[in-house]
Amino acid sequence: MTYSILITDDQKDIHHDFEKIISSLKPKIKSNLDKQEEKLFGSTTSKVLPKIDFQFFNAYQGEEAVNLVNQKKIENSPFSLAIVDEKMPPGITGIETIQHIWEIDPNLPVIFTTGLLEFQTSIRLAEFFPNDHLLILRKPFNIIELKQMVWVLLNH
Repeated sequence: MTYSILITDDQKDIHHDFEKIISSLKPKIKSNLDKQEEKLFGSTTSKVLPKIDFQFFNAYQGEEAVNLVNQKKIENSPFSLAIVDEKMPPGITGIETIQHIWEIDPNLPVIFTTGLLEFQTSIRLAEFFPNDHLLILRKPFNIIELKQMVWVLLNH
């Protein structure tokens, strides 16, 4: 299975970090523990793990993200997940980006990243996005938290 993931942030380093962390979610064919188990006990019941691949798309502004979501929808190959930053000056905000994205693909799971989640922002998010396919990730983010969010939303 291949998951296509849209990363929207105005900082290139963040794109690289997300790609590296998310790519580590690919299951290994045989873990070291599996190999040790085979050495000790001989042939064991083999675990068949699904093959997972990730294809990353990068947008550095909200408008660019909206255009990519629209293009993928037209091609009938929608994104599996979008990661959208709150602030991407000078363009539209992350909240506006999500609004436009969901006008095109209302079922697209989104991780909304923010350095500072203010009270007003959390109220706007609750008003505009009362659903179960939006998660909020605070920066600087925890790697395990990001992995959990990605896994949950991809398997939602």
